[in-house]
Amino acid sequence: MKVFLTGASGFLGAQCLSLLLDGGHDVVVAVRSDAKGRDILALHPKSELKLSSTVISDMTVDGAFDKAIQAEPTLEAVIHTASPFHFQSKDAETEMLNPAIRGTISLLSAVTAYAPNVKRVVITSSVAAAVNIKAPPPVLTPEMWNPITREEASSNPFFAYLASKTFAEKAAWDFVNDKKPNFALSTILPPLILGPVVHHLDNLGSINTSNSAFVDIIEGKWKDSIPPTGSPQWVDVRDAAFAHVQALIVPEAAGKRFLLYAGDFSNAEIARIARDNFSELADKVPTNIESDVTAAEASIDAGLSKDILGVKYRSLNNSVVDSIRSLLGR
Repeated sequence: MKVFLTGASGFLGAQCLSLLLDGGHDVVVAVRSDAKGRDILALHPKSELKLSSTVISDMTVDGAFDKAIQAEPTLEAVIHTASPFHFQSKDAETEMLNPAIRGTISLLSAVTAYAPNVKRVVITSSVAAAVNIKAPPPVLTPEMWNPITREEASSNPFFAYLASKTFAEKAAWDFVNDKKPNFALSTILPPLILGPVVHHLDNLGSINTSNSAFVDIIEGKWKDSIPPTGSPQWVDVRDAAFAHVQALIVPEAAGKRFLLYAGDFSNAEIARIARDNFSELADKVPTNIESDVTAAEASIDAGLSKDILGVKYRSLNNSVVDSIRSLLGR
């Protein structure tokens, strides 16, 4: 199968790429620059005949993906992971909402117009698109949507991120319902993604947002105190990538939203695992470690991911150890 993949230079996309290549698929990766493309190709020297890149410098412009999709008439599937993920935006519209929404619609439009052989498109969304943070449900289910408004999105960077995932996913489903394209859509909704890094990093300072805790531990920033955990729900990046690839392949995945959920964690647990498994980090976390997470406020129904996609979730210990090992090895 020939797959068009966005976000391959990022944390999740890089894992998707590795799985696709390991599965024998041909992959075209969309990158923002030739340099990004060279970095990706350098990580997969044995796959040069199955891997190519195309430059799309700005996903938000009209027709951004048209030429790239037209150039690949044998495409059969698409995975779209590229979307901003950070909590430092100063302008919600230009930094978060427009890139997420316009990038998604631009890609779907190009696939609809120029890729008649594509039968499945998988888009990375987030549990942020399902949860009502003002009134969190006891159990989050795939039928739920975040009721956030555009006005709320402009109130702070965190809300801007929630809105970007919500509006982009809604736009994708609306597009499919309105245009009735040849392909079926599936969306993957992970919580916080942890796990080992396989993509190119210029330095530890360029680590993805969700893995920044591990860098902070390595650099001794948790030595005196452990920061608050925040939302405790998590999933390993390898399991999230597996879900994306399975959603391309499994017929029953068509037209569904898949919530992912490995369990709950605390920063205290991460610190404890780091201390117990890496002697060089033992003096970089506090001696007395106490969790700030007593009980989960909400759970996530990830049943579809297990029953349809066959996801078997890794343990937190496995994820933390592999994450830190991947960073210490750089």
